[in-house]
Amino acid sequence: MRLRLAGIKQFAKWLAAEEGFDADPIAAIKPPKLKQDDVPDLSVNELQRMLKVCDGPSFRDKRDKAILMMLADTGARASELLALNITDVDLDECMAHIHGKGGKSRRARFSHGTAAALDRYVRARRSRVTRPTSGPLWLSVRGQRLSYTGLRTTLQERASDAGVVAFHAHRLRHTMSVRWLRSGGSETGLRAHAGWSSNTMITRYVKAASEQLAAEEFDRLNLGLTEL
Repeated sequence: MRLRLAGIKQFAKWLAAEEGFDADPIAAIKPPKLKQDDVPDLSVNELQRMLKVCDGPSFRDKRDKAILMMLADTGARASELLALNITDVDLDECMAHIHGKGGKSRRARFSHGTAAALDRYVRARRSRVTRPTSGPLWLSVRGQRLSYTGLRTTLQERASDAGVVAFHAHRLRHTMSVRWLRSGGSETGLRAHAGWSSNTMITRYVKAASEQLAAEEFDRLNLGLTEL
């Protein structure tokens, strides 16, 4: 909606210059405020169940487990994850060089547990490529760079096997953000870690985290009334 309105305004400015009419009324139009549906974060139990169904010896098992852990730790967008090359990941330093929107890049930390899962996957990956130290990090079972369709399909199958409903990869980004804030992480740190250029999305996650903390505090304070 915003992009379409911007295009109309740009066309109106050009037409005004060509035909000499006033484009101010169109320029003053503001885009409507669209309702943003809340994205539920995944519980620890749901994450653990998804990881559990990846506990197998196959190449795909090792790859999918490493993907889930990487997404849960870094909050990377699906496009950012798929763009990673093997040289973008430092297992010793537990850092990923993520190529973000608009040519912007950032370094994001991941846990030692994720590094271990990545190491198992990388060792399995070696037998599927001619040059193990170069090329895409995430491979399909045919040895090509994993596509968005391939990522979506494999993760939805894992979610289905784990009994996790309404799953999509972006829920892992949402989950990382809410967990960060609930654990006392700073908004500045989250913004850098997740690669946001403004505070718009941060505000949304602050609201979600605050509501969850408020619910937990209500339970802890035992404020509920009981019948006499």
